Amino acid sequence: MRNLPRAIIQALRQFELLFSERVWEWAKILLVGVILAPAKRTITAVLRVMGLSEGHQFQNYHRVLNRAVWSPRAASRLLLFPLIEAFVFREDERVALAVSDAARAHPWAQRVWALPWLTVLAP
Repeated sequence: MRNLPRAIIQALRQFELLFSERVWEWAKILLVGVILAPAKRTITAVLRVMGLSEGHQFQNYHRVLNRAVWSPRAASRLLLFPLIEAFVFREDERVALAVSDAARAHPWAQRVWALPWLTVLAP
C-alpha cells in the first residue's frame, strides 16, 4: 500500500474488523481508490487511479464486492457517525437525512451534501 497520511490510515482501520484478513488487503485498496477516483467509482476506475489497471488479479477486487463475507450495513453504521460528527458543528444543530436518487435540492435544508452511506428501506 502506498504511504498514506496517518489520519487516513486511522480512518480506514475502523473498517478492518468488517473483513477477514485476506479480504481486507483487497478491500483497503478499493477504499483508497474510491476516495481518489475522479469520476465514476467503478472497479476499473479505482484500479486505474491506484496504478493497478494492468494487474493479473482483477477478479479478486470484484470478489470483495460479490463473494466476500462482510456486512455493508455494518460498514454504513461505522461511516455514519463520523460523518455526522464531521458536519455538525454545534450541539444545537440538527441533521436532516433525505433519501433520494434524484439530484434535486431540498428547499428546507440550509446545506445539502450527498454522503456515501447505505440506507435500509423499511415500511
